[in-house]
Amino acid sequence: DTLGWACGTSNSLTKTTDGGQTWQRILTPGYTTSYWWVDFMNLNFGFIAADGKILRTADGGNNWEIIQAGDAYPLFCVDVIDSLHIAAAGYGGTSYRGKNIYSSDGGNTWSNGGPLTFKTVNCIQYISPDTGYLVMNEIGIWKTNDRGLNWTHIGGAIDQYELQFIKNNLIGYSAGIGLKLYKAENDFNSWNRLIISDNF
Repeated sequence: DTLGWACGTSNSLTKTTDGGQTWQRILTPGYTTSYWWVDFMNLNFGFIAADGKILRTADGGNNWEIIQAGDAYPLFCVDVIDSLHIAAAGYGGTSYRGKNIYSSDGGNTWSNGGPLTFKTVNCIQYISPDTGYLVMNEIGIWKTNDRGLNWTHIGGAIDQYELQFIKNNLIGYSAGIGLKLYKAENDFNSWNRLIISDNF
């Protein structure tokens, strides 16, 4: 309830231990470009998505290991599913499809997922080691049942930036531009817009 992390451009990584009232800069030697997403499984085991790299800590962020994860293009999101299974996704480059990668050995090695459309993946979230969802610019939500090897477009929730699943993965939320907020319960193939009178 008091520990939190935030990351950003120019390898900025900060940590709070008092519920966000104060933040301290955490140095990660050996890496100088942007950090796009940070996710921890528990107090010690966490990952950062960066430009073609994944940073991993096993000691609560005191030390970070830099791991090459596919090409050099940005990974905009990472999801620590459990101690062995981690997924990440992002930008495939100009005129290339959005990319997704998957690790089954705690982040030591990464395999490329199946093809998507020519848009950037903003967020990837798994509800089990096999089943995951992602959102892309102007496209909507995609689903996989085989660790990212194949993806099915399920539509809904257009122009979204983030997905979150709560209550033992029985409820899902997606948020994006223009005050777009969607919710799904139990069946994540159908998403309902929560705010319908925004007009912003």
